Amino acid sequence: MTSHKGMYFGAVGIALGLVVGLAVPGSLHFSALAAEGQADHHLIPTSKHLWVIYATDIPGLREKIDPKIWQAHLDADAEEERNGHRIMGGALSDANGKRESGMFIVRAKNAEEAMAIAKSDPAVKAGERTVSIHQFEVHQGVMNFHIHFSDGQTTFD
Repeated sequence: MTSHKGMYFGAVGIALGLVVGLAVPGSLHFSALAAEGQADHHLIPTSKHLWVIYATDIPGLREKIDPKIWQAHLDADAEEERNGHRIMGGALSDANGKRESGMFIVRAKNAEEAMAIAKSDPAVKAGERTVSIHQFEVHQGVMNFHIHFSDGQTTFD
């Protein structure tokens, strides 16, 4: 039998992890905003430790890359997620669905760390793509996270 207390604390931990996870540990700052006439306050993360990595495919090389290197690239992406650097990432395609590049949002203390993360990608090391980094300051957006206490399921949309 699953403990409701354990599910509650686990769900709270997940939710807090998502909120706190937007920044490098210890660097998350909050500002309380209250619009005129609003009774409650909203906490807005104001971290400046997020980076966008653009990984541009070199034309013709993607098709020739060794499948082992591409698998190592995917494995490295998953490891970045597990170690807390990767927030999200994926392919960018043109209007017809042809893959052109990749984009990743990562946590890094500074530009040097962000570039080190970018250059550690096995596909970059193999010369299949080039990378550029851009500091990303979050000014707006919405995260919807749902915890279903009855069955322990979570959704993020």
